Amino acid sequence: MTAQEFWNDFKEIFKDGTESKKQAIELWYDYTNFILDQISGILRKNGLETQKEFYRADIIGYKELRKKANEKVLGFLKKSLWSLEVAIEHENEDTLWMQEITKIMNLYCPLRIVICYLPYRYKNNHLEFLSEINNCISVLSSYNNLQNGEFMIIIGDSKCKGDNKTFCHYTPYVFRKSGFEQLL
Repeated sequence: MTAQEFWNDFKEIFKDGTESKKQAIELWYDYTNFILDQISGILRKNGLETQKEFYRADIIGYKELRKKANEKVLGFLKKSLWSLEVAIEHENEDTLWMQEITKIMNLYCPLRIVICYLPYRYKNNHLEFLSEINNCISVLSSYNNLQNGEFMIIIGDSKCKGDNKTFCHYTPYVFRKSGFEQLL
């Protein structure tokens, strides 16, 4: 699964007039469970199995590569053979998501995603925030991991002052060698 494929499925959850967008607005204060259930559906639709809190990531998508559930190595050792494909962190506290970025950077898989929020008043300043975040994380040893696979940050609006029309709007950004750029 690529960042673009995930984004295409993710944005469908929040299309105007859909039952899922209506649920998202109604469940805004219990939003993490709602969004993780929706993401599980996306990952399963794309042929992946899911698990929550594995490696302490909110949700992962993986492929089981063993042929049978009870397969054993040399007739004794239970075979465990799965491939981590996607790791996702969701942080609805708009001041705490840098820690989710540093956590997910340390996981090695083809697609890493952080879904986070900034107050609505910063809607036009996402790239300024992401540029500063890039400067901060560039000192980490795991920064070089970002060149392998895709790393996406999806920013939603927070502190919308109860205006339902501003809820559930997200903008995706993908890490490139020069920093983050908006995904269309």
